[in-house]
Amino acid sequence: MHLRTLLVPAAGAIAVAALTVAPAQAASYAVSITTSKTSTDVGTRFTLSGKVAGKGSATKSVVIQRRTGSAAWSTLTTVKTSSKGTY
Repeated sequence: MHLRTLLVPAAGAIAVAALTVAPAQAASYAVSITTSKTSTDVGTRFTLSGKVAGKGSATKSVVIQRRTGSAAWSTLTTVKTSSKGTY
């Protein structure tokens, strides 16, 4: 399983959108990610959204992770893209 990642700084941490792709697939994807706020205080909620582009991008799993400082990456949630590739 391969992960394609895109990093976005948010609230003193890093948010990651990682597209899960099975090794047998040779497809190429572009993953975008945006945040509802450019900066925020710790503990304040914000929204991450984006799009996966490429053939077969509908209903792919996108893993949202964060890392604070030098700590290990932790998964916040896993979402499926819509039929149009958005999440």
